[in-house]
Amino acid sequence: MNRVFFGFTHLGLHRENNEDLFGHVEDKQFFALADGMGGHLAGEVAAFHAIRSLCTKAKAELPLSLEKTCLFLRQSLAEANREIFNLSAAKEEFKGMGTTLSCFVLQSQYLIYGHIGDSRLYRYRNEKLARLTQDHSLRQSKIQPSLQQKVKYSLTKALGSHHLALPDIGVSPLHIGDLYMLCSDGLSDYINDAVLQDLLKAPLPLKEKGEMLIQAALEKGGRDNISLLLVQILPFHEKDLFRQQRNHLRLSGGRNYYPGRDSSFPG
Repeated sequence: MNRVFFGFTHLGLHRENNEDLFGHVEDKQFFALADGMGGHLAGEVAAFHAIRSLCTKAKAELPLSLEKTCLFLRQSLAEANREIFNLSAAKEEFKGMGTTLSCFVLQSQYLIYGHIGDSRLYRYRNEKLARLTQDHSLRQSKIQPSLQQKVKYSLTKALGSHHLALPDIGVSPLHIGDLYMLCSDGLSDYINDAVLQDLLKAPLPLKEKGEMLIQAALEKGGRDNISLLLVQILPFHEKDLFRQQRNHLRLSGGRNYYPGRDSSFPG
């Protein structure tokens, strides 16, 4: 499959550490993004363990059939949940930590995704934006213009917050030209779907679109970490044109994970 991807993360304007993390296993067509939560450093730890666990399993077990990929995602999220939950119970400094997680696997005709929490997976196709995931939270995602503040409530699901994880698993047909975006709520809380669609419609290279999305969230206040991972399905004849753009990861105050370049986190 011919595709190009770019990852972006920004600390935001009011945070001291970045609890977002994205990862990929390129040859397995696997992509994931997590947004950790918890006390000092605990959110980073939860996100790291989730992404590392999923990427390690993807590297070892993919590719699989469509049905088995759905089962793989459900089992992999359950295993990551146990790892984070047990670590949270074992160490006082990690008590109560957890993380959102949205991920997907690309096959020849389908995208198969797993999701828990309020990070999101979007599809941009034929100039129309569709949200493929539903937030697991009790909240209103909006900005009060006079205050530039989020109105936000608690997550109802997250990896590591309970001994069992109940993720959503879904399948979506792939079309040439599709653009998929994983993002943390540092983006989606500040830019609504209509504005996201307009920004993605801009006739710009994928890299510049990602930078523009980050900048738009910063201009709305940037009170949270902001991360996104863009993956576009390309016609075969564009392979050479985008050869040098593969694996382009732009980082600002954050980290990304993929097997072979492990990150050092506590725990």
